[in-house]
Amino acid sequence: MFYETSGALISHGLLNEDLFFDVSFGLDMFWEKMGPIMDEWQKRLRKAEWENAIWLCKRYQEWFKKVWKPNLAWKALPSD
Repeated sequence: MFYETSGALISHGLLNEDLFFDVSFGLDMFWEKMGPIMDEWQKRLRKAEWENAIWLCKRYQEWFKKVWKPNLAWKALPSD
């Protein structure tokens, strides 16, 4: 439920995705285990079930490829 709620908050602009992804832990491990079975869960439960978590995980993958850099290099340093 944590990732489902977080996905809803981020997609509605109520939580900054850079902040969430910077401090988030386990999202990649969650998606590695749960991603392959999400389609089947949605078929058995309902299509809207877990849609925010799925969106969040896919968004994180893009963020990680395009934004994140090692050693906090992706964060802007204050100008002197």
